[in-house]
Amino acid sequence: RLFRTDFYQPHTRMECYEICYNTPDCHYFSLGEGDDLSDKEKGICMGCTEEAVLDRSSGLNTFEMEIKQSFPTVAPTVKSDKFDLVANGKKCPFRGGTRLFRTDFYQPHTRMECYEICYNTPDCHYFSLGEGDDLSDKEKGICMGCTEEAVLDRSSGLNTFEMVEI
Repeated sequence: RLFRTDFYQPHTRMECYEICYNTPDCHYFSLGEGDDLSDKEKGICMGCTEEAVLDRSSGLNTFEMEIKQSFPTVAPTVKSDKFDLVANGKKCPFRGGTRLFRTDFYQPHTRMECYEICYNTPDCHYFSLGEGDDLSDKEKGICMGCTEEAVLDRSSGLNTFEMVEI
């Protein structure tokens, strides 16, 4: 669940839609519209991600967002002559001993920042960056580096770049 409005502060369906529309990753919203709801529950609005498992609840109607707002990424990106995109949906591998580093979750990096980490790491040939809209907040902007021998793993939302020799 991404949000739930307060009791005794009823919202219309359009107001609930607007709250969900303005909340990143909101895919469903539920609204207390049933006649059998108490006054405190009428008009309550909740928003959930696409991965949410929806529960049945008498009096609450759930709607799927068909039009979603595009939000800027946590880590804005720029093009550079220092690296080239080599793979979408792939990352430096976890196994095999070719991954040199991985940054911590919830500490997003830009492409240039990830490039700098790779540049300053001996034998770093590729870097992978979490840039996909489908990534969780903890994975957005995550940065990994690996050697030239790396065989990239599939990973939705991560893109891999090759260092350009100068």
